[in-house]
Amino acid sequence: MISKTSNFDIKFVQINPLKWGFGRLNSIFIPAAFYFNFPLYLVQINGGYTSMKFLNCRKLAILLFVTTCFCMLLPSRSFAQQWNQSSFTPLNPYREHAAYAGFDQSIAVHLHLRNQWVSLPGSPRFLYGGFHLPLYLYNMGVGFDLQSASDGVLQFRTLKASASRVFNVAGGSLALGGRVGLLQLGIDGTAIRTPGGNYENGNFDHNDPILGEGKYTGNGFLWEASLFYRNASFQTGLSVMDVPRHPVEVDLTRFGLNSHAMAFFQYSLPLTQNVHFQPSVVVRTDLNKFQTEIHALARINGNIFGGVMLRGNSSSSWDALGFCAGHRINRRYTVFYQYDAGISSLRRSHEGSHELMLRINFYNLPATGKPPKIIYNPRFLE
Repeated sequence: MISKTSNFDIKFVQINPLKWGFGRLNSIFIPAAFYFNFPLYLVQINGGYTSMKFLNCRKLAILLFVTTCFCMLLPSRSFAQQWNQSSFTPLNPYREHAAYAGFDQSIAVHLHLRNQWVSLPGSPRFLYGGFHLPLYLYNMGVGFDLQSASDGVLQFRTLKASASRVFNVAGGSLALGGRVGLLQLGIDGTAIRTPGGNYENGNFDHNDPILGEGKYTGNGFLWEASLFYRNASFQTGLSVMDVPRHPVEVDLTRFGLNSHAMAFFQYSLPLTQNVHFQPSVVVRTDLNKFQTEIHALARINGNIFGGVMLRGNSSSSWDALGFCAGHRINRRYTVFYQYDAGISSLRRSHEGSHELMLRINFYNLPATGKPPKIIYNPRFLE
């Protein structure tokens, strides 16, 4: 049973030792921080209440957010496109951070479609389907996802599985996880046109000793190491993928899969009892160049979402300005839409990217151990 003496300050907690992410110290069970708001709690011990003062995470979160934004404004090389780029990281952190599995306290299913730069022939697009869930009995989260993407003459198909372990750390929950998967990379040689090729009068010849004229596929492996931390006020994640870099051979062509790292930070700020503001920062890098996004998302009355996104960190790297809207239809179904408008000097060529996502949450978790009591948390969009 949880009750509160004010909207967000102090909560009285009757501890249940089977809840997610508990640690035990002298009969004190400390619950996972995504149930709570501020770092001052009254915890029941042997029938009485005693106060516990944790680190002031609100001040720490503000400092981290401001520092991250400042670093993003420093001169750096940037790039506009990342493979399977998405503007929905704050709404589905699991897609880029395997350690997030289970943090939604439900079986969370995401169906996700992106059509990028719609005015360009062969523009990138992808279809994603994934789900993850907590295993309370083992303080773990597991998940699976598959993607199908195309980018010009290239096609990508992936199937991946993840697992993470959750620990109670510093008044919050820290998850360490990993993800492994299979990649099928394809080349459509029939869509390639070379400057010296012969494609007239029924002929089809690239006049190139390496480029094939059919459709070819090759297989490889993908892997990821990830960590994710959440407390009552903010959540942050870091993932490293495909280190070291490795190749995938397709016919006579060898494709190098570069190593990547992705970082995510989100802070929750209640403006009123019914309006919550969530600024986020997303950073992606191939360990050589950087791409950054700043998101500002608001949740109204628990079921209406709206926000903006800026991709780029300097006048030479501005790429897109995004607009997001969403609606929570009921406790189970939520739908989101995002439109990215180009703002770079090439905006007339790559104007317009559309994203649509359906999120489904199932709160009955069979064979996962005794779950915690579901508590509505207005701070994060789960």
